[in-house]
Amino acid sequence: MVVDNLWGAQSTQGDELTAEALTALASFSTARVGRLLGPLGFRFVVVPVDDGTAPSEDQVPPVPDGLVAALSAQLDLRLVDSPDKLVIYENTSWLPVRSMLDATAVAASNEASAAVRVATPLGQGSALFIDVPADRVATETVPAGTVHLSEPINSGWRLQINDMTVEPRSAFGWSVAWDLPGGGQATLERIPSGGRRIAVAIQLVLWALVLIAVRGGAFSSRGPLRRSPPVDQPTGPLLDLDLMARPVPVGGPVDDDDDDDDGGDDDEHLGRDDGGGR
Repeated sequence: MVVDNLWGAQSTQGDELTAEALTALASFSTARVGRLLGPLGFRFVVVPVDDGTAPSEDQVPPVPDGLVAALSAQLDLRLVDSPDKLVIYENTSWLPVRSMLDATAVAASNEASAAVRVATPLGQGSALFIDVPADRVATETVPAGTVHLSEPINSGWRLQINDMTVEPRSAFGWSVAWDLPGGGQATLERIPSGGRRIAVAIQLVLWALVLIAVRGGAFSSRGPLRRSPPVDQPTGPLLDLDLMARPVPVGGPVDDDDDDDDGGDDDEHLGRDDGGGR
């Protein structure tokens, strides 16, 4: 999957928190950037490195000065075995995107301040709803506890336990969590908002207008269509039935009104010479 193949989504608070965490990393203002990235669902940080052997069209931008050093200084980022041209760090404070939080993570989820999250352990989470199908509805049996989803709280996700809707709450200052008093069959579903439907409809209309404009430009580039000049149609009959009805004598000369006046024979008409010359 390539980012260029995806439509750009609307920016959310999660994007802003990601930018703030990377700014703190670049400025060496924290040694716990993993705790800032953990509730966002970041498990790995990958840095592509160009060793100069790739063709020019495949070369990646140069690594900013100090980036690898800043990553190596983090206490919750662990360097893992990496293939050539990649430097990979694993976030040991990572929370799965959909997870059941332990007691430490539940306490941390009630804190919206980044400074507090950096200063206290983030806790852990057990992955839930690992395979969410295309219709964005998933079911799973869960125990009592707190279910966390690394999505904005206003993104339209709904959790039901035993067919009863659970009231969501804000977690980590931006995401959504559900506190379940008891366990049972849980259903996680995304309910598209009316505003999103309208936005999608507007995008489809805009794309249709673009296609119409492109096709119209293709036709105009070949110039306007011109009609061919009219062809004069004959006014007389195509066949002279009287001429076709005239009898033709067998073995005799054929009268031809169109013969030349000189009365010459066929040889003369064909320009033949009895002497064989031309």
